[in-house]
Amino acid sequence: MLPNSQAQDAAEEELSPFEKLGWVTEGEADLGKWARIQIPDGFGYLDAKDTVKLMEMFGNLETGREVGMLMHLEEEWFVIYEFDEVGYVKDDEKDDLDADKLLKQKQEGQEAANDYRVDQGMEPMFVTGWIKEPFYNEESNNLEWGIKVKSGDSESANYLTKLLGRRGVMDATLVCNPEEMATVLPEFRTQLAGYEYVDGQQYAQFSDGDKIAKYGLTALVVGAGATLAAKAGLFAVIGKFFAKAWKLVVVAVVGVVAAFKRLFGGGR
Repeated sequence: MLPNSQAQDAAEEELSPFEKLGWVTEGEADLGKWARIQIPDGFGYLDAKDTVKLMEMFGNLETGREVGMLMHLEEEWFVIYEFDEVGYVKDDEKDDLDADKLLKQKQEGQEAANDYRVDQGMEPMFVTGWIKEPFYNEESNNLEWGIKVKSGDSESANYLTKLLGRRGVMDATLVCNPEEMATVLPEFRTQLAGYEYVDGQQYAQFSDGDKIAKYGLTALVVGAGATLAAKAGLFAVIGKFFAKAWKLVVVAVVGVVAAFKRLFGGGR
């Protein structure tokens, strides 16, 4: 019979890298030093370090801005949180969000980014249209939009919420199967209600002398080609991630569900 320490080591060796991540399924979690979020029932949270590890398992490139993520423990979607310390973004362009023009700019920017993707050995990625045209919520200071992205024979839905803060912008990126967006989006918005900037970092707490971002809402929607390229693995692989026959670098989708059941019992 193995000593307790050896038995524990043997048990840990049987766990997949996915299961070895520091999943937290209740309470409150920090998103860097900027914000906090409630962990809803039925979700698993990872901190910044483990978020990067999981994204690497998905074949995604690290952006250096990851601060955490929430994954639904039973359904096929998750949310990545990233903070960009660009300063206070003025919202004076809120009435000038031309969806047709912005879509064309996003598509052109992605074409340029595809050169980088090809150099990295990845398939080109294409923005094919809006799921939800960009709009700005003046009450919450949230900028939102949804796009369809295609790479090879895989299509993914990406819904991004830019949460404006005093010293930068928190990206909450929802990733799911395009066909399930209508069902998932209301639940995502409910989950997002548990997000808040910590005291001193809220948009309304802007003070004279604070850093002002060099761009406004329009640039937040368009993004830079390099940024899209850096996040390309997330967008491009997600269709395959949710395809039942396609396996992750470490575990198949069914293995992910099984792993959660082993970790939390019955999906929890």
